[in-house]
Amino acid sequence: MSANSPEVDSIVTEIADLTDPCFHKYKDASVDIGQPFERRSQITLKQCKNHCSHTQTGFYQCRSVVYNYGSQICDLFAHVGDQSPSRLIRQSGADYFEHLNKNSCLHSPNLELGGHESATVVDFNEDLKYQKTADVRKKETKKGLVNGEAQITATSRGPFSATCTDDKVPRYLKIKNFELYLNDDVLVEKGTFKECSEICNSNLVNDNEFKCGSFDLKNGTCYLSKEVSLPLGSGKLKQSEKTDYYEKVCVEEKYATNCPLVFERHPQKILVGFAETVIDVSTFQECFNTCLNAKTLFGFECYSGMFYFEESSLNCILNSESKATQPDLFTSEYNDIVDYFETGCKVVNKLKPSNSSNVRRKPHHNLLPDAIKSPKRDMNEGTILISENNGNKINKEFLKSLNPKWIVV
Repeated sequence: MSANSPEVDSIVTEIADLTDPCFHKYKDASVDIGQPFERRSQITLKQCKNHCSHTQTGFYQCRSVVYNYGSQICDLFAHVGDQSPSRLIRQSGADYFEHLNKNSCLHSPNLELGGHESATVVDFNEDLKYQKTADVRKKETKKGLVNGEAQITATSRGPFSATCTDDKVPRYLKIKNFELYLNDDVLVEKGTFKECSEICNSNLVNDNEFKCGSFDLKNGTCYLSKEVSLPLGSGKLKQSEKTDYYEKVCVEEKYATNCPLVFERHPQKILVGFAETVIDVSTFQECFNTCLNAKTLFGFECYSGMFYFEESSLNCILNSESKATQPDLFTSEYNDIVDYFETGCKVVNKLKPSNSSNVRRKPHHNLLPDAIKSPKRDMNEGTILISENNGNKINKEFLKSLNPKWIVV
């Protein structure tokens, strides 16, 4: 890398601010090529630093934090920001803090930490039965029990809830090397993905209703939970080597025929330059299902997408490429809460693109759900149309970066 490379200019090299006795501060900086083991939203800087100081025991110890002032997001890391392969880079609106681990900086466990985060451990105190090959037993956790005692779920014997409605089927979003921390309700030994997903899909354990939302799978053992991760739920994800987190979603059956049972999900990642359309949706699952149905709705194959959780409009972006085909344009996002996903679906009878300039894509508006009937993109002209009602809330420069061919007006 040359000395004049823009990448060199983006790396933080200056001396830290030493005024805080518990943290070394680097202004306008963030961690690149690294995943936080915990994220809290709607939290003050003081609460963020206090939480890091308090998180010095257990499976992960906080070594550094990145605080984003605009979104009030606090990211905790189990390593310092420049520990390989991670590095400190310039990030406007965020500061990086490195914890000094002094005794005087360790706070009381009664400290009010703030932010949105919740985790509960529920254990069954009797053997669990399942009439399959999986061996389901009482969870013997080393992570601690609620109030020091095993808890029994109070479930009704009435009709059990189906996972999805009749026109949809359960599938799973996978996040590699992460676990849903302190949310292990049921342990399944010697379980494969197939066996664990069947239990989760059945919503039934030990003849009791168990509304399964997700599970972790590690070394042939899976841990089922009623909870799902932030921001869709209240559970928190933590890095865990050789552990994969699977979150249950419902997808439209008619569009899932040529798709895998498991889809990739990457929090805080985006693909730049291949957005084909931007729409308004109400939920992550609606964005995901729209991607599966993009050929019918918009006339193109959607291979990946991004959903912005805090945006009320233009929050679902559908791509014609994926990180598998464009790895150099797959990058981290630090300012907004976003999830990137891939479908992995096989394209049946894919037509070769025409060289004719008269062939143009148009959305089939009569097939669109009510939430996205108002078109946001004129596909004939390659133009994003921003209405006067939300024009002040939309970052037009960001939309331009998603696809250089677009004209944002």
